[in-house]
Amino acid sequence: MRALQRKAVIYYGANWMKILYLLLLLPVLAKAELTVMAINAEWLWSPADGRIDGEKVRVKEPSLKHYHEELAHYAMMIVENNVDLLALAEIEGAHVANDLREHLPPGWQVAFRPGKDSATGQDVAIITRLKIEPGSITDFRFPRGYLPGDKKGKMLTKVLGLRVEHPDFGGQRIAVVTAHLLSRRNDSKGKARKRLKQAVALAQATDDLQKQAEAVIVLGDLNDLPDSSVISHLRDSIGLLDVAGDCDVKGARRSQVDYVLYRGLRCKQSKYIKIAPFSDHPAVLARFY
Repeated sequence: MRALQRKAVIYYGANWMKILYLLLLLPVLAKAELTVMAINAEWLWSPADGRIDGEKVRVKEPSLKHYHEELAHYAMMIVENNVDLLALAEIEGAHVANDLREHLPPGWQVAFRPGKDSATGQDVAIITRLKIEPGSITDFRFPRGYLPGDKKGKMLTKVLGLRVEHPDFGGQRIAVVTAHLLSRRNDSKGKARKRLKQAVALAQATDDLQKQAEAVIVLGDLNDLPDSSVISHLRDSIGLLDVAGDCDVKGARRSQVDYVLYRGLRCKQSKYIKIAPFSDHPAVLARFY
């Protein structure tokens, strides 16, 4: 910014009106970007609710001290990276997202719908400081995806969508969808096929939401590799791009399973940020303009 301002003075010489106009315009242009982040908090359970939600997979809750240390770490990441919207996966209920909001400056809001994953009790949430379009928050009624030749579909049990407006994007509406697909733990052809069915459901849900928006972002733990049929379907069926392949990504891994996919925006920067020891999933950050 300072370098551009010095160049403006040299270029325009003594024409102070043009100089003043440029100096006033540059900060506005510098703000015209959207930053999103996806975090898989890896079993971030609340010690305050007095219960463990999972029926088949039960994880010990953290101490209250460790719980707030983790929330404070995520809040610091959000503020330091000037994040506008965060997708949070593997949390236990809305109170975890609300507790994270309490660690943030004023102006943040939580979007949440309880999931249908009774086996683990995991949920997803979106926390943002952008304006949420009234009535746009949805769980899509937990759609099922089907593949040719199969009569039995697979439900998308952890999904959340909404539309937001960015104040510096001229009122442009952005459809945002976060989902957490079936785990790759003890993976098999059968599980992979179920995950692909969930990807079909995710693509259809995203396509419905983005019909009333000018851009779309899909982010979260999609639990499959970049060259998998799951990611290929999301890219090809609704024309999404992957920031890891489209931006100057830092810290990318071939084994990535967390994504930011998009359409209708221009990607400026993306990177993976280690968040160990809280989670072995790196956070995914992307800046758009």
